[in-house]
Amino acid sequence: MNACSSLPAVHDEAAVGLCRPWMLIDGVPEPRLLIESWERGGRMDIRTVTATLAGEVEPAVLDHWAQGEAVAAWPALLSDQTARWLVLARGRLDRQELEEAAGQQARQVTLAEQWEQLRQAVPQESWWDHYGQLLAQRHQSAVLLAGTSGNRSARRWPVGGREIHVLQRHGQAWTVRTALEYLSAAGGLDLIVNLIPGEIEHAPLLSSVDLDQPIGAGVEAILESYGLRIVRQMDRDGGKFIERRTVKPWRGQRRISLSSAQGGAAHAPVLKVQAHRPPVAAARPWVLLGSPWEVESTFELVPGWDPTLEDPQLPDYTFSRTNNSQFTRYANVYRLWALNEDGAFSAAPYQRGPAFDLGGFFASAWIRPQRLQFGSCLTLDDAGRRMGPIVEYWTDPAFGWRTFPGQVEMRADRAAVYLGDADLPGGFLAYARLGLAKLRITASLTSPQPQQITRWQGNPFLGTQRPQVLHLEKTFKFARVHAQSVHYEPVRSGQMAAAQSDSTVAMQTYLAGAMQRSTQVSASGQGQGKLALAGAWLTLNPGDRIVPGNTWAWGRGEQAPGRSGAWVAKLVCRWPALPLAAGGSPRARAGQVGAQTLVTLDF
Repeated sequence: MNACSSLPAVHDEAAVGLCRPWMLIDGVPEPRLLIESWERGGRMDIRTVTATLAGEVEPAVLDHWAQGEAVAAWPALLSDQTARWLVLARGRLDRQELEEAAGQQARQVTLAEQWEQLRQAVPQESWWDHYGQLLAQRHQSAVLLAGTSGNRSARRWPVGGREIHVLQRHGQAWTVRTALEYLSAAGGLDLIVNLIPGEIEHAPLLSSVDLDQPIGAGVEAILESYGLRIVRQMDRDGGKFIERRTVKPWRGQRRISLSSAQGGAAHAPVLKVQAHRPPVAAARPWVLLGSPWEVESTFELVPGWDPTLEDPQLPDYTFSRTNNSQFTRYANVYRLWALNEDGAFSAAPYQRGPAFDLGGFFASAWIRPQRLQFGSCLTLDDAGRRMGPIVEYWTDPAFGWRTFPGQVEMRADRAAVYLGDADLPGGFLAYARLGLAKLRITASLTSPQPQQITRWQGNPFLGTQRPQVLHLEKTFKFARVHAQSVHYEPVRSGQMAAAQSDSTVAMQTYLAGAMQRSTQVSASGQGQGKLALAGAWLTLNPGDRIVPGNTWAWGRGEQAPGRSGAWVAKLVCRWPALPLAAGGSPRARAGQVGAQTLVTLDF
């Protein structure tokens, strides 16, 4: 059965004779909204309809148009000489644009598609497999992780009438198909994914998908990475329209041969052709970002107070939180101990020496002095948990380093600790006042820079393109115990365990594979072209292959795609303005009324 036969019949003979799309408001053709252009393209099959407001329109009519469903439809004439409405796009007309057009400030009105609204929406909920229970929670920094260590549930769950994989804290790798299924359910896209080639649907994600972003951004990134597209088709199911959205390979199997008017062929569609092929692609840097290095070490800290407050004549209760009403002035004395990673305690009045060398510690010359924060150790306790920061003090060589017996607070604004007891331990305070006390901490520091691997693709002598950046900070982990840590030897000998990780080799392998897959599925080709066609070619799809007929060729030499053809990337159909009849309706004219289609091609 012809697909058009499932569409409603066209009963207006004038509409058929006009041979151009009409704007329907709640199913009724509206001659005062004259469609000028229809654009279709992109991997998401985005459609844009522009119309002109013809004649005077009352405010009540504008309200009706803005509140009703607007449909751009083509009166297609079938072989049995009956006509059916072929839906090109549907949505709503913008109320403000309608008012501007009616007020003569602007004549054009655009159709805001429902598909575009879905594409720009951000998911309101995310679904999680939580210990065998499906949880739907408000969206909070949920991400579909790329790479082999993903966060996909092992089982499928019923969501929105479909069975999909959901998020899981420590799960399996997301594939192209499972990721698209999740995004389809999260955004209400209702995608059909059973036509994805097998070698693509089971491939892993090349980059993570942030669910805090519009749902269309994640879908489009997956489509572009693997040479896929969405084809939208309007069908009728009973008394309502159904829009089917199918994921297919970008370059379809449909082959279309055209002839040229320059060759003398009757009714030849090709009016003009242009083709251009860049000689060689400019260089593009591929950057893969993993998590920053987390390094455990033992750090000796410096006093973080003004030494002029260390008056030996002051009694000990001066430094007591409970016994000194002027404690605020002395709050940091003998209590605040800092790494001095930003150099804040190097200058007067502190004079505590040079800043801690972060660049040397993380083996990166790009890291400058700045504030960080202490974290837990990487070394594990007997229960397999990471030890908390361990603070020790030194007062007498006979005792060596000992665990500080009082309350210790980790500062959130810098790598520092604060001794928070109401009264400092007597022995410690006495040695501190003599300048003999020392403090150290065994903890971890996290680099302010993510671990990065960069590889180049293309010819650098022809310039550079924008970098292709893959954010996989949650996939590739980097953590190690420094040689200066008190746990280094026990960890190295196997007496103690530590949560260490070095994903350098895995990152290199993943990046090489991502670059290779991108080259294999590149849909943009190496050249671009344009075709100007006579008439409105509404049945062309992005991904169709256009080949020259017997009466024309693309061009000469390496600047043209040759007999293999080129692929449709975008098309724009335009219709000329029509004069108004006495009743305010456009006058119908036979034929294509001067319609033209401009096709953008990739090869």
